[in-house]
Amino acid sequence: VDIREVDEGPTSLPEALRLPLSSINRDFFATHYNRPVVVFCQKGHRSRVLLKELRAKGFDHVVALKGGLMGVAQPPILAN
Repeated sequence: VDIREVDEGPTSLPEALRLPLSSINRDFFATHYNRPVVVFCQKGHRSRVLLKELRAKGFDHVVALKGGLMGVAQPPILAN
């Protein structure tokens, strides 16, 4: 889940769902409770903040991409 804002450009991962942090519905994570969810932003700060909030609510199936998109040399390949 790409949580960057729309004005930060298009998502660079074709498999990613775009849910800007400013308008994200936290209920999304409850409806996807049985599936692992990876959240990411540009540098990783916002995704870590969101991860902390979600973990406090019991959403242990959510992880953050360390370092965000800038933390990877090339876009990662996400398995189904």
